[in-house]
Parts: sequence; C-alpha cells; structure tokens
Amino acid sequence: MSLIEMFEIGIELTMLRCFRLLRIFKIIRSWTSLKSLLKTVINSLSSITNLAALIFLYMFIYALIGKTYFFGDLLDEEGNLSRYHFSDLINSLLVMFILLTSENWNEIMRILYNSHGWTAIIFTMSALIIGNFIMLNLFLAILLKNIEEAE
Repeated sequence: MSLIEMFEIGIELTMLRCFRLLRIFKIIRSWTSLKSLLKTVINSLSSITNLAALIFLYMFIYALIGKTYFFGDLLDEEGNLSRYHFSDLINSLLVMFILLTSENWNEIMRILYNSHGWTAIIFTMSALIIGNFIMLNLFLAILLKNIEEAE
C-alpha cells in the first residue's frame, strides 16, 4: 500500500497511512523494556491525574493574577493588537498554557514589559520557574517512584 501511495497511481489512499502506526504496537510487543515502561506509566495514571489537576489549578491562579494586573489590550512590537492578552479567562488560560510549554514566552514577556514594566518580568519568570521546573520535576518524581516500585 505504501508503494501504491508513493507512486501516486491515482487512488487516494491517505487514509491507509494510519495503518502504518500499527507497526508501533508490533515493536512494543517485542521490546520488553519498553513494554514494562509503558505498564509503569499506565499504573501511575492516577497520580498523574492528580498532578494534572494541580497544574490546572496553578494555571487558573496565574491566569487570574494576569487578568487582574495585565487586563486590557496589549500592543506588540509593530503597534498592532497582540493575540496574547489577559482580557478574559479563556485567553488568560491560553497565555498561561503557552508560558508553561515555553513556546513563545519571550514575546509574551516583551509585550507585557512594554505595557506594564518590571512586574511583567517578575510575573513571567515566576510562572516559567514554577511551571516548568517544579511541575516537571513532580511529574518525573511520580514516574520514577512508580518505576522503582515496579522493579
């Protein structure tokens, strides 16, 4: 099927690409250490859901802080309205998610700094430090504890 799709004979078979993912299950079945690691991750899902609730609570609190202090329209470098703003709760949560993933945190910090000064740097850096380092370390600690118990 891959060869037929590669030569583009005229039949649209992009749906069959998902069957290529089934090869992963074959690899997992034969790779015992990966299988035990996946079992450990599945066994630690209850602890991870508690951590996910904690992360959502953290994002919610920081979104409310951001909505309180940085409410209003924010302008980017060109003077246009920025898509990163704390005008409502949904956008505040979205900005906090972007900060947690460290995707575009420097632009968000620059936009907030240009409109609100040094408090924006304190807010952004504390969100990054708490979110990325502490929460990630908690996630890894949960996984390592469950791996140790599995052994």
